[in-house]
Amino acid sequence: DVPAWRAEQTVRRSDPAAAQIGVGISTWVDATAGFQTSQRTLLSCAPDGRVRVWPGTASSGQGHASAFASLVAARLGVSVDEVEIREPDTAQLAEVIGSFGSRSAQVAGSSLAAGCDRLVDAARHRAAALLEAAPEDIEHRADGSFGVVGVPSRSLAWADIAPLEAEGGFDQPDRTYPAGCHVAVVEVDPETGGSRLLALATATDCGTVLHEAIAAGQVAGGSVQGAAHALWEEVVFDVDANPLTSTLADYGMPSAAELCDVGVRFVPSPTPRNPLGAKGVAESGTVGAPAAVQNAVVDALAHLGVRHIDQPCTPLRVWQAVQLTQRGE
Repeated sequence: DVPAWRAEQTVRRSDPAAAQIGVGISTWVDATAGFQTSQRTLLSCAPDGRVRVWPGTASSGQGHASAFASLVAARLGVSVDEVEIREPDTAQLAEVIGSFGSRSAQVAGSSLAAGCDRLVDAARHRAAALLEAAPEDIEHRADGSFGVVGVPSRSLAWADIAPLEAEGGFDQPDRTYPAGCHVAVVEVDPETGGSRLLALATATDCGTVLHEAIAAGQVAGGSVQGAAHALWEEVVFDVDANPLTSTLADYGMPSAAELCDVGVRFVPSPTPRNPLGAKGVAESGTVGAPAAVQNAVVDALAHLGVRHIDQPCTPLRVWQAVQLTQRGE
């Protein structure tokens, strides 16, 4: 609620002894999946009906097991519990690229979708032989079963058709461009230079959102990292180039006590560059949050004449900016 924060800002500016409030806004655009745009994926359906997936990307906290399982379950008509996301194995999949550049959802996800379509096609042909029908007369139904068009009583489940295996591939023709806006509210004490993050929110266009909870977590986490970059995190060296912030006891990494909830909203505009319409999302928070938070710190002191503070906006740098302005420097 920017108008409410602006009203509070006006009240506080009338009191020179009060901690001041600033509102910062940043708009951003990012380029994602700009290289290594091809991906292979392997899927298999076991006789028990369980689907195993080797996506060709390694997860290090991005939530691939949840996001990819949801994608596969929706396309095959099975439950998420019946999908197993395996770690990539070069003994089974020749092309294992990796997770970087916000490429997993759009490139690996599209490869996975292609693999699902090929697995469905293989299942349709197997079902046609078992049901003594032409492949073009076999439909893949919403419940995941396969049956003859117009004959609902004749159907086969995945377990009836398995085992099956299919490989999917996708090569994205160009990078995608997620974009968005961050808004931050920061409280600043001009006397000490101390800052406190009061509010942080973002509207993000990452194309089609494959798994909203996972995507929101990545945006929130990245935004917190970006806020930390703007206010606290810094690698410091002494005059002899010795690192002074080599441990977490010295490095300014915030805890939950210094942070606030992050409001995340998605405003998707699907990209035509891949069949899912997905763009990158993982790095969006770190792109937009630093500028919004720094702008909020400067805005809190703008009525005092402060126009710029180098990141990170540590208490010392904020206090020095106020002192220089008061001296007319």
